[in-house]
Amino acid sequence: MGILKPILFVQVLLISLFSSSHSLLPSRHHFRHHHHPHSHIVNGSYHIKHFTQNLDHFDYTPESYRTFQQRYLIDTTCWGGAKKGSPIFVFIGDQEDIQHTAGTKGYMFEINKVFKAMVVFIEHRYYGKSIPYGSKEVAYKNSTTLGYLNTRQALADVATLVTDLKKNVSALDSPVVVFGSGYAGIMATWFRLKYPHVALGALASSAPILDFDNMVSPHSFTDIITKNIKSESESCYKTIKKSWGEFEKILKQNGGGDKLSKSFKICAPHPIKDDLHDKLFGLIELALIYSSLSDYPYESHIHTPLPPFPVKRMCEVIDYPKGARDTASRILGALNIFYNHTGKSPCFNLTSESKSSGIQGWKWQGCTELVEPSIKNKNDSIFPPDYKHQHKQKSSDCPKDVKPRPHSITTEFGGHVSLL
Repeated sequence: MGILKPILFVQVLLISLFSSSHSLLPSRHHFRHHHHPHSHIVNGSYHIKHFTQNLDHFDYTPESYRTFQQRYLIDTTCWGGAKKGSPIFVFIGDQEDIQHTAGTKGYMFEINKVFKAMVVFIEHRYYGKSIPYGSKEVAYKNSTTLGYLNTRQALADVATLVTDLKKNVSALDSPVVVFGSGYAGIMATWFRLKYPHVALGALASSAPILDFDNMVSPHSFTDIITKNIKSESESCYKTIKKSWGEFEKILKQNGGGDKLSKSFKICAPHPIKDDLHDKLFGLIELALIYSSLSDYPYESHIHTPLPPFPVKRMCEVIDYPKGARDTASRILGALNIFYNHTGKSPCFNLTSESKSSGIQGWKWQGCTELVEPSIKNKNDSIFPPDYKHQHKQKSSDCPKDVKPRPHSITTEFGGHVSLL
């Protein structure tokens, strides 16, 4: 029992680390036009493995017996072994490639030195290289093949793989703790709720488990981002807030679109005027959101390479510009801190589209079960007056033969009551 006692702290942290104010944000593919994130393996030496996984864990039709190869990473460098009952730490994958995910989770590799744990990263079905039906083209072909992309199936994947792994290494007595952040944090939480016999505890960081069925204030998301930037610099907040109106006026002028495209160094060909409004505003909004979510006192590479205290750095270039002092130049300086910290991008590409499985799969999940409530904007919000939470899935992006089930999450996993 000696090794179990320190692990119990995870069950306490499970509650304390929840954050209902963080919206269920999509993956880094929203930054695909602006940079290529770098993965850094921190103190980890893992092996890439594959597990023959069931396509369907709940039905007994012929189709349900299909299988696919699910990728996982395993690091046993510090593991104390099965005979000592040393723990197994499992990171439940999200919509990212699992190797990229492992490269941003140095914490996992640090604490396994203390707990002598085996570290496992399990890739989420339909993402990365864990693609059913043999190819992304087939897996994402229609609603029938995409129907197996849901949280219940993904959680069952983890339970099946972990149970089999423990048997194979004769570690039936080794306690399992699951980890995750953001969507993966939600999954870790739900896994502990649904499979308590498999996982002793869960550590969920910034896991918005209450971001469904209107369980939190519709203003909470924009309030948190506004408060974070405003607390850094009142003048920075005011500059950003007034910038929306200034850019709106410029766009209404003859040649205003070209003027803003040049001011913000938008790659040619420039988007048409109406598209420029949405994409430029979206570019700025994403920078405000993700800089706040990644406002660490050290360099990070979670969403994009960022310096320490990115919000502070962005506000510094807004408040104290080294070159031109007009509003567009100030905001451009802030965008460069976020999107172009490495200085390798000559312009912002707003016209290319991504067909990656990450963004396609995330759209599907947003259309079906991960249906977010509406996000509302207050007058003092740092976002534009008509701000529409652009991460909320648009109905036009959803297949016509599929209807969302906005209440399925709270029915399946509970809401406030799940924390009791």
